[in-house]
Amino acid sequence: MDNYFTTIALTIILIISIISANFFFAATTITLDHFLTVNAFPLINAMISMEFIAFLFFVSLAIACILVIISHANTQYALGFSLAGYALGVTIGTIIFGNVGFLIPLLLAAGGIPLALESLKKKEKEYNSLPKLRSGMKAAGKIVILTGVGLLLFILIITFPIQEQYEHEFTAEILNTTIGENNNFGEMLQTPMIDVIINSQKQTLTSVKKMPGFSEFENKQDSDVLTFINSFNTFENMINSNSHKETITSQFNQQKENQELNTQLLEQLPIISELSKLAWLMYGFSAFILVLFIGNLIVKNVAGLLYVLINYLIPNQKGPAIDTEDNPYY
Repeated sequence: MDNYFTTIALTIILIISIISANFFFAATTITLDHFLTVNAFPLINAMISMEFIAFLFFVSLAIACILVIISHANTQYALGFSLAGYALGVTIGTIIFGNVGFLIPLLLAAGGIPLALESLKKKEKEYNSLPKLRSGMKAAGKIVILTGVGLLLFILIITFPIQEQYEHEFTAEILNTTIGENNNFGEMLQTPMIDVIINSQKQTLTSVKKMPGFSEFENKQDSDVLTFINSFNTFENMINSNSHKETITSQFNQQKENQELNTQLLEQLPIISELSKLAWLMYGFSAFILVLFIGNLIVKNVAGLLYVLINYLIPNQKGPAIDTEDNPYY
């Protein structure tokens, strides 16, 4: 098969793969807002889906196509076809399926293609065992890194001008994530917290009763002592009653209704105050780390395997011709 038409075919597959990846990514309902919050549960739930798995596969296939193109064509043409196919697929896919919020960081990620070209050129000559697989994974990792960098820079750019807004929302979202009215995690924490409070009160009273001299003090007939002992016993009985637990539960519910007051109080804590000032930075770097984690764990490995498979399926390919100078294709 003529290498020129092979490259054209791979470029078309690249475009289709990127558009398909956008389709499945849109199906997960993940938006940029999922990365700009303390509450990671909606993002995690969206990632635990067949749509997200399909998205990762098509991303890996797109990267594999890029690697095959840049490994078999002259450097100039390899970059031209791969960059054009990538940009076209990203632009069409993000616009059609409503992922425009990710358009700029994805276009910035195109900077990983030249890095992948250089990596593929060097590493395939260096590795003695499984050179194609290992060099393919290494090159795919470059694209993954630039994707993470693109998302990081984009988030920092859009959050920096309004960092005060994210600073205030950071504290409110911590409360929403823990004791918020409509948050399952908060409901899960409420009962154990109430039990801890009551048990702590019981232990305190028990410790007081075990103090040296308390028994002698309790047996005194002084009126003030008797008043104190009666109050002490009344309080002990109240702690052991169901009504006391209901009172504490009511206080918890009242706290959830006064969310703004809770936010203001929480902002006074030094550690929360300092973290909230860095919220805009944390959101960006959290997204960067997430992309690197998933990319290095899944995408680059699957892309490496697909790179080897596609090379095997393409007939009459004798190996990379990156350094070909006389003709753009061999």
